[in-house]
Amino acid sequence: IFYMNKKILCSNKKIYYDYDIISRIEVGIVLFGYEVKAIKHNNVSLNGSVVYIDKYTKEAFIDNMYIDSYKYNTNNILQYNNKKDNCNNRRIRKLLIHKFEIYKLLSQIKVKGLTLVPLEVYTTFCNKKIKLLICIARGKKLYNKKEKLKKNAQMKDLNREFKDFSSQI
Repeated sequence: IFYMNKKILCSNKKIYYDYDIISRIEVGIVLFGYEVKAIKHNNVSLNGSVVYIDKYTKEAFIDNMYIDSYKYNTNNILQYNNKKDNCNNRRIRKLLIHKFEIYKLLSQIKVKGLTLVPLEVYTTFCNKKIKLLICIARGKKLYNKKEKLKKNAQMKDLNREFKDFSSQI
């Protein structure tokens, strides 16, 4: 389900360059309170993050998603995290997905070359819920990326020439 009024907090635009997106799924994330506050202040990054499904427990997780520490944190909240380093910014976080969706994802991922990647983090319904948009994607080959860059350069040249031509008329 994609909501009409959503505020995108973080987006991973490099995914569009590296992958062909096949389908998208909206999921929830298990977060601590101070992480929610940090995300709502745009202190989040999806660069280098990976979504995977544990094959034994059939649960989905996101790894390497960076959430910066909230600047108004107090020490008692940091002790709640009970890690050696008080703010574990890149910890593994559980994703909230229904079991039937996980089985559907597992069956689609078994096809060679498909993977799960996080696309964007956003809030829904007047900043009440934080959601993550993940997508099933196929990695692009290097020659496909170069071909697309070449095609974009040609389109820019054509648009520039057309703009010059239309201004002369």
